[in-house]
Amino acid sequence: MTASTVDRVCDEYFGVFGPVYRPWVERVVARLAESFDALPQRGRIDETVVLSAARSAMSGLTRLGARTLIARLHAEDLPADAGSSAFVDFVTTTSSPQERSALLSEYPVLAEMLDRTGDQVVSTVLECVQHFFADEAALAAAPLDAGSRIRDITFSDGDPHRNGRRVLIVTTDAGRLVYKPRSSSIDQLVARIAEVVNDETGGRSHLLVPATVDRGDHSWQPFIESRRSASVDEYLEYYRRLGSLLALFTAVGGHDMHYENILAVGAQPVPIDLETGIRVRFAAPETDSLAARMAVDAAFGVGASLILPNSDTAGRFDIDLSAAGTAVLQESDVMSGSRIVGAGTIGIRVDRVPGSVQRQPHAPEGSDAEAWTLEDLSAPLRAGYRETAEAIVRSRTRIETVLRTWRLAVREILRPTSTYAAFLESSLHPRYLTSREAAEGLFALLGDPASVPPGVAHRVALAERRALMRGDIPFFVYDRPSNTLREAADESGVDLPSSAIEIAAFDALREFVRRGVVRDDHSIQALIASTPPNAWTKGPTRRDIPFAFDAGSPEDVARDLTDRIVDLALWTEDGSACTWLTPLLVDDTRLRVSSLDLTLYQGGGLTLLLEAAHRRFDDPRYARALRGFAAGFHGVDLAEQPLGVSGFTGLGSVAVTLAAAARVTGDPRTAALSEEALDLVARRLRAGEGLGSDFIGGVAGVTPLLAAGDAAGGRHEEALTAAVRALRAAPVADDPEENLAHGRLGVLVGLAHAAPYDPSLSRDELADGLEALVHREAARVDRDPAAHFSWCKGLPGALRGAVDGLRALGADRQELEERLGAAAREAFTSAAVSSDDMSLCHGTAGALSSWVAVARALGDEELLGGARAAGADLVDRYARSGFRGGVRNGESSLGFMLGVPGFAHALLEVSDTAPCAAPVGSARRREPVVAR
Repeated sequence: MTASTVDRVCDEYFGVFGPVYRPWVERVVARLAESFDALPQRGRIDETVVLSAARSAMSGLTRLGARTLIARLHAEDLPADAGSSAFVDFVTTTSSPQERSALLSEYPVLAEMLDRTGDQVVSTVLECVQHFFADEAALAAAPLDAGSRIRDITFSDGDPHRNGRRVLIVTTDAGRLVYKPRSSSIDQLVARIAEVVNDETGGRSHLLVPATVDRGDHSWQPFIESRRSASVDEYLEYYRRLGSLLALFTAVGGHDMHYENILAVGAQPVPIDLETGIRVRFAAPETDSLAARMAVDAAFGVGASLILPNSDTAGRFDIDLSAAGTAVLQESDVMSGSRIVGAGTIGIRVDRVPGSVQRQPHAPEGSDAEAWTLEDLSAPLRAGYRETAEAIVRSRTRIETVLRTWRLAVREILRPTSTYAAFLESSLHPRYLTSREAAEGLFALLGDPASVPPGVAHRVALAERRALMRGDIPFFVYDRPSNTLREAADESGVDLPSSAIEIAAFDALREFVRRGVVRDDHSIQALIASTPPNAWTKGPTRRDIPFAFDAGSPEDVARDLTDRIVDLALWTEDGSACTWLTPLLVDDTRLRVSSLDLTLYQGGGLTLLLEAAHRRFDDPRYARALRGFAAGFHGVDLAEQPLGVSGFTGLGSVAVTLAAAARVTGDPRTAALSEEALDLVARRLRAGEGLGSDFIGGVAGVTPLLAAGDAAGGRHEEALTAAVRALRAAPVADDPEENLAHGRLGVLVGLAHAAPYDPSLSRDELADGLEALVHREAARVDRDPAAHFSWCKGLPGALRGAVDGLRALGADRQELEERLGAAAREAFTSAAVSSDDMSLCHGTAGALSSWVAVARALGDEELLGGARAAGADLVDRYARSGFRGGVRNGESSLGFMLGVPGFAHALLEVSDTAPCAAPVGSARRREPVVAR
């Protein structure tokens, strides 16, 4: 048996150098045979167990040595037309005792890995067999139909933990069982909470957790196979029950419930891996900042469990990993793995392959439901969520009692598993196999984990490295009774400060109740709306949240869009942010305080829309939303935020958005914060910090704000002088960017606002320069209308910037105004405002807004009438098809400059029936129009 088994396995793996590993496979087979012979139950173990173990060992061995052997093969520089016999000769030679010994002498770490892998297979299989016979009575009492004979044992594809242990599938004479080489007490805890909720709903929730026999250091569960829905009704019922499961895991902080960890069995979703079903977290300092509250929303919102699709703007995922997703097959442009190609030939190599998602199809075969997307299944999923969520709220006290009385030892994920896996794969490169020091040096690059208290972080990092040196994915367990964090295979744990750990399930439940079912339902709708279609997909999964609108006046459409934005509860009055929005704010696992919640370019610009809508419609909801936005800043140290001075993406924009909130709410704290932000801009300009000239990202766009502030209070003269120095240093000659947002035109507009603070600036030269750049942009529009008719990089922005610059210069330049007016009347036509991009920055909204601003600045009622007619045409053209913005790479369609709010703001501007004011030259100072 031993020889024939080894021969068979070596032959099966010949194409990946199988015979080279023969000694290790022989030891696995011999040791298992000997160990089984010593068991009194030997007659109840089939021979296939040894064969499967040998295959599992060989699979691991060939993976470890592949790169090294491929490198040695290619080093022989065989001719390209060498046949398969050349590969056979190489394998035969390398398998000789002398060559094998030389190989292991050169790569001692590889030798250690190969020995360890064989030992781990033997110990894991033997433990499973011994536990099976020892646990027969417990399995029968569960009841789990375990049978009495072991037919086969196969290794799962799961991660290795605790000295290479993996989940095993045990085939018996009664069926199949899942053997987990760890406690599954968390599964039992989740099952107990599910019982409470099922009882509260009278069984309507249909929450099902597999039966578990937990034996402390190992556990058993039934093997569950996925099964396609037999009917459309069953398919719809599956999604209703999945909604119930979503409510459960949202309420207790469960996470990592992606498509591999929830099986679809007809109408029943079954969670099969609950090691992260309850979460702990390291306590954060108490703070009342917006960032802290949004971090809580990100951790405990409906998107955290991964049951629903989630976006990731840091670019880590570009495919839908969610349990609810309907796309059967997807391929990633971001994630990747490796595989051996050309096995058995001299061209054998290790290739990178795209990461992919391969779901089992679940819709009834041959039915229309096979083409349904998650949007089509939204109604039952949301219904299941609402019913179960309401039951959880009613049974909160009972659930908390279960959590308090359970002896909790739960996995705590300190880093993404993919990070560990990438390091393990890198460690197989020959350069890291020459010495332990080389391998340890690689793993040291991980550094200390940022997610644990600094006082113990280095000790935790050392435990990580020891696990990786064993070939394990580190598996940390937090034990509540002893307050220790322990890597699963380490004998001693890391004692934690008494205040370092909190049981996140209590936080999750509290946040769940605080948010309420209605708000979570909005969040679910938004996440579902952003999922990809049910098809092969490649590239970003995030879609714009659809904002279709009916035909109507621009004012009616603007109000409808604004109301729907407010209904999404973007900000609540206590300053917390909408749950579904928070995943868009995460960059490389760190919350960006400079993202959608703050800056004018992104979500902060919504304050301008809400201010304009409040002024127009006097709706108290808009004021409440603005109070919520402002409340988020109370307690935020603006000086500590990683923001530049920009009036669109930096502290200048914070000043603008807070000022808008303050004008509506009348809150003196908010007004003071706005002034503080502007003072910080002035301070940084005086210090010469971050002085880029860019209008959107630099000094040019913030100069109008400082000039207005200086006129009001005379505080910023030194800062404006510094701004002039920075802008005058901006490149002038041969600058390919001449537009408002990023080029020379924006610099001139900034200088125009600062002209009173530098006598050497010639106002005539500035005015002539503005006009010249307008004419250049007009010429570019003639050559390429689609590329040069936008606020950001085209003629509308150039005209708007020019008239704003003239307003800032203040002198009467009637001839120049007339020439600009003629250029505007020629440029602004309904036909020109026709881009498929409807955004404020790059599309029709920006062109329309610029049209209105230029008409009002020039006092041209005819031009303003044309803008109103163009706005009506625009609404009619896109009615029912919905907003289409310039949103790419996972950015949200709720960003002000790229999304729906900017479009709605432009519609409010164009529907304003107030007559034009006096033209540009008739007043020395007015509020700048460009940033608005």
